[in-house]
Amino acid sequence: TPNTGVIRNIWSTYYGGITKCNTFLENMSKAKDVTSAALYNRIDGEARFLRAYYYGCLISLYGDVPLINKTLPAAESFVARTPKAQVLDFVFKELDDAAAKLPVSYTGLDVGRASKGSALAAKARFALYNEKFDVAAAAAKAVMDLNYHSLFSNYRNLFTYAGENSRESILAFDFKQTVRTAAYSQGNQSRLAGGFSTLIPTRGLADSYECTDGQTIDKSALYSTADIYRNRDPRMRQTILGDGDAWFG
Repeated sequence: TPNTGVIRNIWSTYYGGITKCNTFLENMSKAKDVTSAALYNRIDGEARFLRAYYYGCLISLYGDVPLINKTLPAAESFVARTPKAQVLDFVFKELDDAAAKLPVSYTGLDVGRASKGSALAAKARFALYNEKFDVAAAAAKAVMDLNYHSLFSNYRNLFTYAGENSRESILAFDFKQTVRTAAYSQGNQSRLAGGFSTLIPTRGLADSYECTDGQTIDKSALYSTADIYRNRDPRMRQTILGDGDAWFG
């Protein structure tokens, strides 16, 4: 129901973020005279990216949602839902606008902010989710044409501090020891090991890894039910634990 914790919390959190973006975009002109043009455009792009990202997530989860792109007084806060297709068009337009204003990369303390690639990649993802395949392909190609992002050299280290903020990362939420941490590992661990088993791979994920000949397991002669890891995409072994593997000691 609407009162179920996760349903209510995601909805309220994203609309809280949208409200902040609306408030910011409506009032940022007050600081225009004391802000450089480059910074002014960048933070405008960041706010539009975030607002579009929130709406892209909302329509993926809920379908039709109220499209609110301005601050509203309390008396006008009960807003009818907007058709999903109309919201998606708004998302695409905002991400295009953001991409035009955001830099390709950042340095120093600004690393982690939304970039041009972030906006284009988000557009590609939301287009793909909504079966707008031509839009998705064009946006993904635009990311490639930036000639900035590339695969990290070591897949095993990609999701460790060694691979943090590499050029494979298009948008990442950093975690720092003692400052910002996560309990994902506890969710990954089995209940017998003191974990929750809430974030574990499905059989569908395991079966999705191709064999080393590039064929899926239902077509490849290299696939073995006796040893499902043999002759498989090496990323599978780096992602999914097998019998006897050591993990966290």
